[in-house]
Amino acid sequence: MSVTHTERKAQRAAEAFLERIETGRALVGVIGLGYVGLPLAHALHRGGLPVLGFDIDEQKVEMLARGENYLKHLGAEMTRTLAQSDRFEATSDFSRLGECDCVVVCVPTPLGAHREPDLSYVLNSARAIGRTLRKGQLISLESTTYPRTTRDEFLPAMLEAAGERGRSLRCGEDFFVAFSPEREDPGRKDHDTITIPKLVGGLDDESTRLAAAMYRKGVTQVVEVGSAEVAELSKLLENIFRA
Repeated sequence: MSVTHTERKAQRAAEAFLERIETGRALVGVIGLGYVGLPLAHALHRGGLPVLGFDIDEQKVEMLARGENYLKHLGAEMTRTLAQSDRFEATSDFSRLGECDCVVVCVPTPLGAHREPDLSYVLNSARAIGRTLRKGQLISLESTTYPRTTRDEFLPAMLEAAGERGRSLRCGEDFFVAFSPEREDPGRKDHDTITIPKLVGGLDDESTRLAAAMYRKGVTQVVEVGSAEVAELSKLLENIFRA
Protein backbone atom coordinates (compact mmCIF):
# COMPACT_ATOMS: atom_id res chain seq x y z
CA MET A 1 0.00 0.00 0.00
CA SER A 2 1.45 3.36 -1.03
CA VAL A 3 1.99 6.07 1.57
CA THR A 4 0.20 9.34 0.89
CA HIS A 5 1.80 12.78 1.10
CA THR A 6 -0.26 13.50 4.21
CA GLU A 7 0.94 10.31 5.90
CA ARG A 8 4.57 11.05 5.05
CA LYS A 9 4.16 14.55 6.45
CA ALA A 10 2.74 13.20 9.70
CA GLN A 11 5.51 10.60 9.94
CA ARG A 12 8.21 13.23 9.53
CA ALA A 13 6.65 15.39 12.24
CA ALA A 14 6.30 12.40 14.54
CA GLU A 15 9.88 11.20 14.08
CA ALA A 16 11.25 14.70 14.71
CA PHE A 17 9.20 14.87 17.92
CA LEU A 18 10.40 11.44 19.09
CA GLU A 19 14.00 12.38 18.44
CA ARG A 20 13.63 15.43 20.70
CA ILE A 21 12.00 13.30 23.41
CA GLU A 22 14.67 10.60 23.32
CA THR A 23 17.53 13.10 23.42
CA GLY A 24 15.95 15.06 26.28
CA ARG A 25 15.55 18.24 24.24
CA ALA A 26 11.73 18.34 24.12
CA LEU A 27 10.44 21.16 26.30
CA VAL A 28 7.29 20.13 28.19
CA GLY A 29 4.81 22.79 29.26
CA VAL A 30 2.50 21.91 32.16
CA ILE A 31 -0.62 24.06 32.56
CA GLY A 32 -1.90 24.06 36.12
CA LEU A 33 0.65 23.58 38.91
CA GLY A 34 -1.67 22.06 41.49
CA TYR A 35 -1.68 18.60 43.08
CA VAL A 36 -1.68 16.98 39.60
CA GLY A 37 0.47 19.30 37.51
CA LEU A 38 3.29 19.91 39.98
CA PRO A 39 4.11 16.22 40.64
CA LEU A 40 3.91 15.54 36.91
CA ALA A 41 6.30 18.40 36.18
CA HIS A 42 8.68 16.95 38.77
CA ALA A 43 8.40 13.42 37.33
CA LEU A 44 9.16 14.54 33.77
CA HIS A 45 11.98 16.77 34.99
CA ARG A 46 13.39 13.81 36.95
CA GLY A 47 13.24 11.81 33.71
CA GLY A 48 15.55 14.30 32.02
CA LEU A 49 13.17 16.65 30.20
CA PRO A 50 13.16 20.44 30.53
CA VAL A 51 9.85 21.69 31.96
CA LEU A 52 8.07 25.03 31.78
CA GLY A 53 5.20 25.30 34.26
CA PHE A 54 2.21 27.60 33.69
CA ASP A 55 -0.24 28.89 36.28
CA ILE A 56 -2.51 31.92 36.54
CA ASP A 57 -1.64 32.20 40.25
CA GLU A 58 1.35 34.53 40.53
CA GLN A 59 1.89 33.51 44.14
CA LYS A 60 2.49 29.90 43.12
CA VAL A 61 4.99 31.01 40.47
CA GLU A 62 6.87 33.14 43.00
CA MET A 63 6.93 30.35 45.60
CA LEU A 64 8.30 27.86 43.07
CA ALA A 65 11.05 30.29 42.14
CA ARG A 66 12.03 30.33 45.82
CA GLY A 67 11.82 26.55 46.10
CA GLU A 68 8.82 26.65 48.44
CA ASN A 69 6.06 24.06 48.22
CA TYR A 70 2.47 25.26 48.68
CA LEU A 71 1.30 21.61 48.63
CA LYS A 72 2.58 20.37 51.96
CA HIS A 73 1.85 16.68 51.35
CA LEU A 74 4.40 16.68 48.51
CA GLY A 75 7.26 17.82 50.75
CA ALA A 76 9.83 20.57 50.33
CA GLU A 77 12.48 18.52 48.54
CA MET A 78 10.47 18.42 45.28
CA THR A 79 10.27 22.19 44.87
CA ARG A 80 13.84 22.75 46.08
CA THR A 81 15.06 20.38 43.37
CA LEU A 82 13.05 22.19 40.70
CA ALA A 83 14.11 25.66 41.84
CA GLN A 84 17.80 24.71 41.75
CA SER A 85 17.59 23.26 38.24
CA ASP A 86 18.26 25.09 34.99
CA ARG A 87 15.72 22.76 33.34
CA PHE A 88 12.68 24.09 35.21
CA GLU A 89 10.89 27.42 35.22
CA ALA A 90 7.40 28.53 36.24
CA THR A 91 5.54 31.41 34.61
CA SER A 92 2.14 33.06 34.31
CA ASP A 93 2.93 34.21 30.75
CA PHE A 94 0.82 31.93 28.55
CA SER A 95 2.20 33.51 25.37
CA ARG A 96 5.23 31.26 25.99
CA LEU A 97 3.22 28.09 25.24
CA GLY A 98 4.59 28.21 21.69
CA GLU A 99 8.07 27.46 23.07
CA CYS A 100 6.93 24.02 24.21
CA ASP A 101 7.17 20.81 22.19
CA CYS A 102 4.56 19.19 24.45
CA VAL A 103 1.83 20.86 26.46
CA VAL A 104 0.05 18.93 29.23
CA VAL A 105 -3.18 20.40 30.61
CA CYS A 106 -3.80 19.68 34.31
CA VAL A 107 -6.59 22.11 35.18
CA PRO A 108 -9.66 21.42 37.35
CA THR A 109 -13.15 20.52 36.13
CA PRO A 110 -15.35 21.48 39.09
CA LEU A 111 -19.07 20.78 39.17
CA GLY A 112 -21.53 23.57 38.50
CA ALA A 113 -24.71 24.45 40.37
CA HIS A 114 -26.60 21.57 38.73
CA ARG A 115 -23.72 19.07 39.19
CA GLU A 116 -22.66 19.45 35.56
CA PRO A 117 -18.93 19.56 34.73
CA ASP A 118 -17.53 23.08 34.35
CA LEU A 119 -15.23 22.97 31.31
CA SER A 120 -14.26 26.64 31.45
CA TYR A 121 -10.71 25.96 32.67
CA VAL A 122 -10.22 23.25 30.04
CA LEU A 123 -11.55 25.41 27.21
CA ASN A 124 -9.60 28.49 28.31
CA SER A 125 -6.45 26.36 28.27
CA ALA A 126 -7.31 25.07 24.80
CA ARG A 127 -7.72 28.62 23.51
CA ALA A 128 -4.43 29.72 25.08
CA ILE A 129 -2.66 26.80 23.38
CA GLY A 130 -4.38 27.55 20.08
CA ARG A 131 -3.07 31.11 20.04
CA THR A 132 0.52 29.85 19.82
CA LEU A 133 -0.12 26.40 18.28
CA ARG A 134 2.59 25.36 15.83
CA LYS A 135 3.57 22.35 13.78
CA GLY A 136 5.14 19.43 15.61
CA GLN A 137 3.52 20.05 19.00
CA LEU A 138 1.90 17.38 21.16
CA ILE A 139 -1.02 18.41 23.38
CA SER A 140 -2.25 16.14 26.17
CA LEU A 141 -5.34 16.78 28.29
CA GLU A 142 -5.42 15.24 31.80
CA SER A 143 -8.46 16.94 33.36
CA THR A 144 -11.25 14.61 34.49
CA THR A 145 -14.15 14.82 32.07
CA TYR A 146 -16.67 12.84 30.05
CA PRO A 147 -15.97 10.83 26.83
CA ARG A 148 -15.48 12.86 23.63
CA THR A 149 -14.55 16.06 25.47
CA THR A 150 -11.07 15.97 23.93
CA ARG A 151 -12.41 15.44 20.42
CA ASP A 152 -15.61 17.51 20.49
CA GLU A 153 -14.79 20.36 22.90
CA PHE A 154 -11.05 20.71 23.55
CA LEU A 155 -9.76 20.30 19.98
CA PRO A 156 -12.34 22.63 18.33
CA ALA A 157 -11.62 25.38 20.89
CA MET A 158 -7.92 25.05 20.16
CA LEU A 159 -8.40 25.12 16.38
CA GLU A 160 -10.78 28.09 16.59
CA ALA A 161 -8.17 30.12 18.50
CA ALA A 162 -5.48 29.07 16.02
CA GLY A 163 -7.72 30.09 13.12
CA GLU A 164 -8.19 33.54 14.62
CA ARG A 165 -4.42 33.95 14.35
CA GLY A 166 -4.42 32.80 10.72
CA ARG A 167 -3.02 29.34 11.45
CA SER A 168 -4.49 26.41 9.53
CA LEU A 169 -3.24 23.21 11.15
CA ARG A 170 -4.50 19.62 11.07
CA CYS A 171 -4.58 17.32 14.08
CA GLY A 172 -2.72 14.07 13.46
CA GLU A 173 -0.77 15.66 10.63
CA ASP A 174 0.70 18.98 11.82
CA PHE A 175 0.22 18.48 15.57
CA PHE A 176 -0.97 15.72 17.87
CA VAL A 177 -3.59 15.46 20.64
CA ALA A 178 -4.15 12.85 23.34
CA PHE A 179 -5.99 12.31 26.60
CA SER A 180 -4.27 10.80 29.63
CA PRO A 181 -6.32 10.87 32.85
CA GLU A 182 -4.64 12.06 36.03
CA ARG A 183 -4.71 9.31 38.65
CA GLU A 184 -3.34 11.13 41.68
CA ASP A 185 -4.34 9.91 45.14
CA PRO A 186 -3.18 12.79 47.40
CA GLY A 187 -1.72 11.71 50.71
CA ARG A 188 -1.00 8.14 49.66
CA LYS A 189 2.57 7.19 50.51
CA ASP A 190 3.06 3.86 48.70
CA HIS A 191 2.43 5.22 45.17
CA ASP A 192 3.06 8.53 43.42
CA THR A 193 3.01 10.04 39.92
CA ILE A 194 6.09 8.07 38.90
CA THR A 195 4.77 4.64 39.97
CA ILE A 196 1.02 4.91 39.26
CA PRO A 197 0.33 3.28 35.83
CA LYS A 198 -0.57 5.90 33.18
CA LEU A 199 -3.23 5.38 30.52
CA VAL A 200 -2.88 7.23 27.21
CA GLY A 201 -5.29 7.45 24.30
CA GLY A 202 -4.89 9.75 21.31
CA LEU A 203 -7.27 11.21 18.75
CA ASP A 204 -5.30 9.07 16.27
CA ASP A 205 -2.72 6.29 16.53
CA GLU A 206 0.26 8.61 16.05
CA SER A 207 -0.92 10.88 18.86
CA THR A 208 -1.19 7.87 21.17
CA ARG A 209 2.33 6.73 20.32
CA LEU A 210 3.91 10.14 20.81
CA ALA A 211 2.10 10.91 24.06
CA ALA A 212 3.11 7.52 25.45
CA ALA A 213 6.76 8.20 24.55
CA MET A 214 6.63 11.53 26.36
CA TYR A 215 5.04 10.11 29.51
CA ARG A 216 7.50 7.20 29.63
CA LYS A 217 10.25 9.71 30.37
CA GLY A 218 8.68 10.28 33.78
CA VAL A 219 6.30 7.40 34.53
CA THR A 220 7.36 3.78 35.07
CA GLN A 221 4.39 2.10 33.35
CA VAL A 222 2.46 3.66 30.45
CA VAL A 223 -0.48 1.78 28.92
CA GLU A 224 -1.62 2.73 25.42
CA VAL A 225 -5.39 2.37 24.85
CA GLY A 226 -7.43 2.43 21.67
CA SER A 227 -8.62 6.03 21.70
CA ALA A 228 -9.00 9.20 23.72
CA GLU A 229 -12.57 8.13 24.50
CA VAL A 230 -11.38 4.88 26.11
CA ALA A 231 -8.97 6.86 28.31
CA GLU A 232 -11.69 9.38 29.22
CA LEU A 233 -14.16 6.66 30.20
CA SER A 234 -11.54 4.80 32.25
CA LYS A 235 -11.17 7.81 34.53
CA LEU A 236 -14.90 8.07 35.12
CA LEU A 237 -15.10 4.35 35.94
CA GLU A 238 -12.21 4.71 38.38
CA ASN A 239 -13.83 7.69 40.11
CA ILE A 240 -17.16 5.85 40.34
CA PHE A 241 -15.39 2.85 41.87
CA ARG A 242 -13.61 5.09 44.41
CA ALA A 243 -16.87 6.79 45.32
